[in-house]
Amino acid sequence: MKLRFDSLYLRLALVLAAALVAGFVTMGWMFQQHMEQDRGRGERRGMAGQIHLIENILVHYPALELPADTGLVLFRGPQPPDTESGLPPQAPPELAKRIADELGHPVALRHNQGAQTGLWISLAAEQPTWLFVPPPKPPNRPVMEPWTWGLLVSFAVVLVGGMALLWRVQVPLRKLERALDDTGPATVPQPLHLRGPGEVKRLAERFNRMRARLHRHEQDREVMLAGVAHDLRAPVTRLRLQLELENSARRDDMLRNLDSVEAIVDQFLLFARGGEGEARSEWELNAFVAEVAAPYESQGVHCQLIDDADIIAPIHPSSLRRALCNLIENGLEYGAAPVNIRVESHGGHIAICVADSGKGIAPEDRERALRPFSRLDDARGRQGHSGLGLAIAARIAEGHGGALTLSDAPEGGLLARLTLPRH
Repeated sequence: MKLRFDSLYLRLALVLAAALVAGFVTMGWMFQQHMEQDRGRGERRGMAGQIHLIENILVHYPALELPADTGLVLFRGPQPPDTESGLPPQAPPELAKRIADELGHPVALRHNQGAQTGLWISLAAEQPTWLFVPPPKPPNRPVMEPWTWGLLVSFAVVLVGGMALLWRVQVPLRKLERALDDTGPATVPQPLHLRGPGEVKRLAERFNRMRARLHRHEQDREVMLAGVAHDLRAPVTRLRLQLELENSARRDDMLRNLDSVEAIVDQFLLFARGGEGEARSEWELNAFVAEVAAPYESQGVHCQLIDDADIIAPIHPSSLRRALCNLIENGLEYGAAPVNIRVESHGGHIAICVADSGKGIAPEDRERALRPFSRLDDARGRQGHSGLGLAIAARIAEGHGGALTLSDAPEGGLLARLTLPRH
């Protein structure tokens, strides 16, 4: 599934990942600080234990000397040995206070400036005595502390669990999106079953009810249009028979008016049916468009077919032929010749473009021109018939999974682009 940056799932995933990273990094830093404090407290307690032991021994053995391998050195005098730079600087007061708290009596600390680093610590003895303590050896720490592994495992579990929960919400939404795309005039609504939280299930139930209502409304409209057209056809036929028996001077004019009425009735029926019930079949669109345009060549209709014999698409041939005829006749009737037709291939879609040489339609009126029973007399300059020509073409395009769009032709006039999916 291809995810776009503006998708809800990707945004929620990024927010979840950022929140988890921030939270676990903060938690890791707090653990690290706590571990460092515990380690420092342990070192001070160990040092205080050694000092207590030495102080107790000095009470009984004032002349005690410590073995060299311990690294501890006793110096008896008011100040520990200094260097050429003068008296060694005093250690930070907070360190002396912490060691004093562990020992239970005040101490003085001095940094050793000699070759060996360490601290001189004053002892509680009968004579001034200093104890040299070398710095503790760094502990042999593993590459990753156990608590670090615990945090990483917790982070992975929470992240994977959060992504799974988001996905359980995302999948039903994608199914709902596809169901909305598949909803059309010729679509028989099938119940949409969504798994997930209660809110998602209730959304599916409301969607099913909405689609059922739309389908009933569409069926009622189709029945109404088909009924009106069917009821009109009978009296029109009777009128035609009566006029055929008349020898009136206006007989031909009345027959032409009846032809117009019959054409409108046919448009009603076409719009009501919308190509429903016709099976799809694979057609090579170059040959199909050339065949449809052939009867109109004498009226100034020209085809510009691209040199690609592999422009094949599954279509409803009769309904698509009706849509192209409507676009061609619309260009001849309301626009002006020549009318140019060309077939274009754009990846997974194929476009059939019909461009006339008329005045075109203003951009603000194009959406209205695709609505049923719309007449744009000011835009096209002539009286319309039923106002269903472009609406039928748009309806047939939607039934194929495509669309009909209107724009300005490069040479002037109106460009009607009917796009169809290749598969």
